[in-house]
Amino acid sequence: LKCGLHANEARSSESVQAPRGGPEGGGLRWAPEAATLLTRVGRSHFERLKERVEREAQMARAKEVTPTLVLAAQPPAEQLYGSPASLLYQPHSGPVYGVAFSPFHRHVFLSVSTDASARLFSLLS
Repeated sequence: LKCGLHANEARSSESVQAPRGGPEGGGLRWAPEAATLLTRVGRSHFERLKERVEREAQMARAKEVTPTLVLAAQPPAEQLYGSPASLLYQPHSGPVYGVAFSPFHRHVFLSVSTDASARLFSLLS
């Protein structure tokens, strides 16, 4: 079976609301709704995006980060609204001509391709 399920990391809104170190994040409160928007941002983008949003709030002279200010920072949509899970399967090297789920195990499917291979995948692993 050649499959992997990689869920987006999710953090709590309380961890988003926690102040960043240094003067840049000092004094800004995060509205719970604004913090919720950043809960599914990946680890590699989180700090940079949070800093960008807080800078936008400071330029607007806001005391609290609101959802409007988060969106005003123009974050890429795929960072805010990523898929809850991404399924990664080993690809065929040629066109796939058939895919069928097992009649006996609803989480198993088979794909066949012109690369002379048939691959068995599981949605659970």
